[in-house]
Amino acid sequence: MNLHKVKGLESPVVFLSDPTGEFDHDVDLYIDRSGDLIQGYMTVYGIRSGRQKPPLLARPRDSELMFAAEEQFQSAEGQRLLYVAATRAGAALVVVQRAKGNNQNPWVFFESFLQDSAVLPDPGPQACPAGHEDVVTATDVTVAIDVVAKHWDQSATSSYATAAAKELSLAPSRIHFHAATGEHGTEWGTVIHLLLETALVRPGADLHQLAHTALAEEGLAVDEVSTAVEMVQQVLRSDVLRRARAASQYLVEVPFQKLVPAGAPHAVGGLPTIVRGVIDLAFFESSGWVIVDYKTDRIAETQVSAAAEHYRAQVETAAPCIPSGPVFEE
Repeated sequence: MNLHKVKGLESPVVFLSDPTGEFDHDVDLYIDRSGDLIQGYMTVYGIRSGRQKPPLLARPRDSELMFAAEEQFQSAEGQRLLYVAATRAGAALVVVQRAKGNNQNPWVFFESFLQDSAVLPDPGPQACPAGHEDVVTATDVTVAIDVVAKHWDQSATSSYATAAAKELSLAPSRIHFHAATGEHGTEWGTVIHLLLETALVRPGADLHQLAHTALAEEGLAVDEVSTAVEMVQQVLRSDVLRRARAASQYLVEVPFQKLVPAGAPHAVGGLPTIVRGVIDLAFFESSGWVIVDYKTDRIAETQVSAAAEHYRAQVETAAPCIPSGPVFEE
């Protein structure tokens, strides 16, 4: 295998073989890799006469600068390839050297580092191991096909499942209430979540400008900027958000995941299930972490308790993923 083919591979023992073919020659081709379109520039020679150097017919303008840059690139590429060669071995690296003319060895770079290394004796000509014939019957072929098919079926069978915490935790809820989200409920919720996250992470941010951009990206009317910002300001003035901003630590948009064992409640298809989700806001107080989940449903005041019960399971799913103490110490 050449060095380009072994990139990313590893073997316990690696031989750097074929110690021939290393020589220097003038660079007569330049590749411009600086733009999206790769361009090449080359020198054109005439027909060689005998052992004389072929006549020069044409060369690019500024060829000296071009070829100097290409020579520098090729030198760096050579260093990268030598690094690949030296780092493929897991246990032993054998570097072949030449007794004479080692300057023509592509591995001559390693010569000075091998002075104290053991020299492996030449085992001389070796005979190939004697082979033997295997008789394969039609039955053997049929059995092998069946075995391969079973292996493919086994490899295609999922060993675990994944699920979103929100859908998984709300699916078994028996609490029902009528929540009006409007024509663009999901998009509106995305905008409000973004504004709340930004207000907590960057208190001095221009929420009006951000709301204008977010509404446009979600395909909503940009004249709702004031409505969105005022809604966020009302949430920021709430008791729970004031507690969050006064806490020693608060985190926003915290991704989490947990493993539900096979056969346990919430396990999908009886498989071990990785449950993933995002916590909108979590802040630490003396009694522990407080988890906040934003909802933009439009409900009557009399439905608040039912909504809280409906969404309680979603918060309880995320709660075990939060450590008991602070995430970091000051």
